[in-house]
Amino acid sequence: MHMSDHLKQQIKAKMQERDRLEATIQDCSARLEATGVGLQDKLVDGEGFPRGDVDVPAIRADRQQVAVLTNDHKRVTSQIEQLMHELHAEARRAPATDTAKRPRVTETHTSTALPLHTSSTAVPAVRPFALVDEVSSNSPAEEAGVAVGDQLIAFASITGQTPNTLPAVAAALQAHENREVDARVLRRGNIVNLKLTPHSWAGRGLLGCHLKPL
Repeated sequence: MHMSDHLKQQIKAKMQERDRLEATIQDCSARLEATGVGLQDKLVDGEGFPRGDVDVPAIRADRQQVAVLTNDHKRVTSQIEQLMHELHAEARRAPATDTAKRPRVTETHTSTALPLHTSSTAVPAVRPFALVDEVSSNSPAEEAGVAVGDQLIAFASITGQTPNTLPAVAAALQAHENREVDARVLRRGNIVNLKLTPHSWAGRGLLGCHLKPL
């Protein structure tokens, strides 16, 4: 097996592992949100006793699992990035004739390597999957330059081809808390690349904007 083929297989396996992590984080986050306490609300009452209106042990278990899986997600994403660098290096070392036969590898294969510029002459076909219809003041979304009317094309590794896109975005937000993540939006016909850092703020959630599915 050629080295590049081996690297591609490794990348595919790591991406599948990351997808499984995101799905589990999504499930845990959904259970936490259903309780009304989420990841950060206190689990003790005003007198310091465990709250009686929620299942405290189950919530603590889900919170712990989200924390562990978030670290695993960061580790796997870093491994994917390293493998992508190795694949690009291998492609550069290959003879020109051999390189011409290889499938073209683009940076969009990894969640943290979206292109940092947009070509006005060769914009690839895109399929937005969500519309930003609300951005809260002083939110992480506003800080990053997200605007009402933006159409989300990509967030981390999530695109219009990803199943259950909005739940996947919610899971990715949890996985990237306090960590920069790339996003791509369609704004007035132009592709705009943004860097967001989901984090706690005065409002709800980690981003502070509302997404409407398209």
